[in-house]
Amino acid sequence: MGRRTFLVGVGAVAVLAACSGDSKAEDEDEPGGTTTAASGGSEDTEAEPPRRVLLLGEEYLLADTLALGIVPVASTATVADVGFIGVDDYDTSDIQVLENTDQDLESLVA
Repeated sequence: MGRRTFLVGVGAVAVLAACSGDSKAEDEDEPGGTTTAASGGSEDTEAEPPRRVLLLGEEYLLADTLALGIVPVASTATVADVGFIGVDDYDTSDIQVLENTDQDLESLVA
């Protein structure tokens, strides 16, 4: 095999390898991504925090989550008409109150 044939073959393989990569673009709205930070000559990869949190528990779970600094978009409450009971130390005005007894899972994930 000649040098020219070898170079053409290597070039063809390189082009095919470049074109056969995953064509799906990274969607910024998809959860479960990672963040890479370089510091002191090493790289650390950490999971990104979720962008949208939905709590299917009562106020004790909401209080624990808020104490961790995570604000859910919605949470179930013991008595939905009353709102969240016992979490007066936190601002819950932006959290949607869901009924604890009647859950439509399809509407929750939409």
